Amino acid sequence: MSLLENLPHKVTIQTRAVTEDAVLGDSETFSNTKTNVKAWVQTASQQDIVLFAQRGFVVTHRVYFSTNEALTEANRILYGSKKLDFRSYADASAGAGILYKVMCEEVTPRKQ
Repeated sequence: MSLLENLPHKVTIQTRAVTEDAVLGDSETFSNTKTNVKAWVQTASQQDIVLFAQRGFVVTHRVYFSTNEALTEANRILYGSKKLDFRSYADASAGAGILYKVMCEEVTPRKQ
């Protein structure tokens, strides 16, 4: 059995909804779109971090999927206690459509 058939982690994919409020401003809520999705979550490499920083993005993690989850900026990935906001999505298998890589930024709680 190959690694692609047995990715080591399970994640939840969430979708963001924005509610407009004239008094308090916009608020975001997230709902689970898919649960127990097989994935492989890794810390972003230094090369990834530098490449995305040159484009004005912060990335902290990369998440691999063996199916095309068609994620967009409206998605967030939950992995354990980590909340990973979408930054980019690409076929990581040279166009073969067997491995997809999502670059993410971990959401950290705001200090008050």
